[in-house]
Amino acid sequence: MQGMRFPIAWLMVTVALAALDFGAIRAALDDPGGPNLLLCMAVLPMANLLAVGLLIGHRHRGSRQFLVGFEAFGVAALAFFIAAILSGEGWVWSYLDVIAGPLRATLRPTGGGKWGTFRLLVGRCLLSIWATLPQLTFALTGGFLSRMAGAAGWPDQTGD
Repeated sequence: MQGMRFPIAWLMVTVALAALDFGAIRAALDDPGGPNLLLCMAVLPMANLLAVGLLIGHRHRGSRQFLVGFEAFGVAALAFFIAAILSGEGWVWSYLDVIAGPLRATLRPTGGGKWGTFRLLVGRCLLSIWATLPQLTFALTGGFLSRMAGAAGWPDQTGD
């Protein structure tokens, strides 16, 4: 029986990324006041997507045209979101309130007003996905624009 070939370097990168994520989550939960929790919920998923994009680009060089645009636009969206959160922009919270209200109504606490661990986890995961969607959309737009520019015959600026 032949097993899957999985380079040990990929496993090491996965463990390192998971360790960084758990460290960021722990820091956000230790001091939930201020922007820490919002940074963890809104920035961490996009940062992980960008890291995975870099790994895919390293492994599959044929998709480089798309990934260059995806990474560039994704980093710009991530930087904008971080700046908005750190500057205390109210629109970030009002954007999250669009989904937080229905989530609270659906996943309302039970047993004396306390949130169960599972309900809290599901609610925060859904909020995190909601916060990542605009960044992901912007990054995908950049990837498709970059790919279309390559298909239109514009010069490749990636250095290949």
